[in-house]
Amino acid sequence: MKNFVLVCVGVILLLAIPIVAGCAPAEPSVPPIVIGAPCSQNNVAKNMSMAAQLAAEEINAREGSILIDGLKRPLKIVTIDIRDLEPGVPIQDVVLAYKNLIGKEKPVALVAGPIRTEAQLAVMENIAGDKIVNIFCGGVNSKFKATFKTDPEKYKYLFKNSPTEIDLVIGLMKAMAEVKDKLGYNTVYLLIEDVDFAKAGATAAAIMLETAGWTVKGQENTPLGMTDYSQVLLKFKNSGAQVGFYIYSSEAAPLAKQYQAMQIPALMVGVCDPLGGPGAWNATQGAVKGWINYICGAGNMPVSKMPKSVAFTDAYQKKFGEPPQIVLGCSQSYDAVYILAEAMKKTGSLDPDRLTKAIEEMQYDGVVGHTKFPAIDHQAPYVDDPATGLVAPVFQWWDSKRVPVLPASIADAAIQSVK
Repeated sequence: MKNFVLVCVGVILLLAIPIVAGCAPAEPSVPPIVIGAPCSQNNVAKNMSMAAQLAAEEINAREGSILIDGLKRPLKIVTIDIRDLEPGVPIQDVVLAYKNLIGKEKPVALVAGPIRTEAQLAVMENIAGDKIVNIFCGGVNSKFKATFKTDPEKYKYLFKNSPTEIDLVIGLMKAMAEVKDKLGYNTVYLLIEDVDFAKAGATAAAIMLETAGWTVKGQENTPLGMTDYSQVLLKFKNSGAQVGFYIYSSEAAPLAKQYQAMQIPALMVGVCDPLGGPGAWNATQGAVKGWINYICGAGNMPVSKMPKSVAFTDAYQKKFGEPPQIVLGCSQSYDAVYILAEAMKKTGSLDPDRLTKAIEEMQYDGVVGHTKFPAIDHQAPYVDDPATGLVAPVFQWWDSKRVPVLPASIADAAIQSVK
């Protein structure tokens, strides 16, 4: 019996050997490279963090990881709801959301960001000392670069690849010039949302319109979140203006239906998220027909003459089931993740100073066009040619489709009358 027991033990030990030998020790978990994509999550602004996620997944799928200090690490996108586009949300709440994300997730860089100028400037001021590379993708303002120039050393980790209100107004002025030259219109009424970027744009626009020979029949500033535009539109209609020039953010969807119901014969030219996104035609039952809208960067709508913008919107739709709904910041957030990844690969480091220098030296051809960040202000320039800078298309609604009409380098058609 003793010998039998010994034999059995020996057999058990022999059988156990390959099992033990086949169990290699578990690989230690590789910490991801965390990139924050804070933005408002209860409206179309969430498209920015979604685009950042798409970019990170593509980079991880193609390259597996990025070599940082000898260790291959994947990208990870984290977000938080900053609520900057919700009426009545205090600016300090936006800043607090940023601080919470930074404290909890420890991101090495940030993309996306606030769309409201007031919120972006407050964030700028409060995170400058955190030494985190941040590419703002959403705010339409020139106050970023003006603030940057006051203290480049303080703000050196901050960049911006969304347009300024001057870029927006210049784009719309080119549309207005086409309307004046081709259609013969010369009277205009301004419909402006009572927020910083819109009021700044309207001030510049009024001067430029009058200089260009337009007669400004009036201006109405409406509060954020307004739903009944009937009184404003009545003043517009009674003015007899041939063109309505509008600048709104995310709360002006009822404007088009009320404009149609009141049978206003004027052509509409301007910018507004819910009236410029791909769902606007169905949402307004075609009330936006003929409206001309500025898109704050190619890729927020596909442009046939910019193939990367088409590839991006196709990939975005495949992943999320619909194309980008926002007209601002989505394609910029996507490009921003790629720019950060390129800087990380070039330096092999997450050091903010090395990343900042690499981004300043970078020339990146992406979805929005050719990105470069001048050292003097870190504001990526917007131009007419995607080979030399970033491009913001102007389109017109016809037959449920958004047709690019400006700039000429990317246009598919000319502006037409609504009559």
